[in-house]
Amino acid sequence: MSSQTLTKTWKSIWWIPLTKGILAIIAAVMAVVWSHQTMEALVVIVGVYAIVDSVMTLINAQALRGMVGTGFMRAWGIIGIIIGLVLIVHPGFSLHVIAILIGVWLVLLGVAATGFALPMRFVTEKAWAWMLGGGIGLFALGIVILVYPGFGVVAMSWLLAIGVLLYGVANIAIAVSVHKITNSISSAVRRDPRNTLIEGEVVDSPATSQETSPHRELK
Repeated sequence: MSSQTLTKTWKSIWWIPLTKGILAIIAAVMAVVWSHQTMEALVVIVGVYAIVDSVMTLINAQALRGMVGTGFMRAWGIIGIIIGLVLIVHPGFSLHVIAILIGVWLVLLGVAATGFALPMRFVTEKAWAWMLGGGIGLFALGIVILVYPGFGVVAMSWLLAIGVLLYGVANIAIAVSVHKITNSISSAVRRDPRNTLIEGEVVDSPATSQETSPHRELK
């Protein structure tokens, strides 16, 4: 995928990580607000959110096909949908089984977020680090739940809220950064189509550099 094609693609889909981030924050707030409800209610919230986030991940992967990591994004999207459906269809599983499913989901979400963050370091300056931090945090929380699956509803709600909130903030940071960078690149390319993109930076074409250099005639 060429740099200009990649820029055009990100310009048209930057709203996906933004929406994922907003939905994640809403889900985190709901998990805290409903922390004193039954485990079934919490499980349904997690299941619905897992499905919605996974569907949007599949859309994102399809739009970015050819970019490093999109194959893993597709795999995660499918796994997330399966886990979400299981949680919705069987919210009455024992607390131990539910904890294991949620723990696995958080671990996989953390791995997916980390895998997505690494190639994004060539597109964004700092936002990729937010996604990397969110991915590591999700992975750590998932491990904690898997190792100690005996958490009650309130504790589980807060752990989920923290993890999903980190994920949401990271997605919003990615969206805002990508939107800003793609607008900047688009403006530069409109000024001179010969300009190109290298690791997120607009680089003047050789011809443009020669035209603007005061020493262009020096040998």
